[in-house]
Amino acid sequence: MKKVASKYFTNKEGETLKKDLLSTVDARLQGEITKLKYELKDEQTKFLSEMHDMVDGLASEVRDNRDFRDITTNQIIEDRERIGKLEKKVFGVVSLS
Repeated sequence: MKKVASKYFTNKEGETLKKDLLSTVDARLQGEITKLKYELKDEQTKFLSEMHDMVDGLASEVRDNRDFRDITTNQIIEDRERIGKLEKKVFGVVSLS
């Protein structure tokens, strides 16, 4: 097989061909790696965008629940004060519950 190959090109030409082939393959691989890197970055950006949208929705729900809890807590405190005043008027004492 080596004899047949040596008919068509010299050892120096073979080395040059090998270097050219390796540089071509390397360039193509680098191009593919770069393309995959950008595709991955795009996917990551989409994923992060979806996550931020979900967190924004969750944050607004938490804020609304906190506001609702504050409002109802204040209403309960006001109701206790009113009930305490009524108990004092009607029964003369305030219950400790």
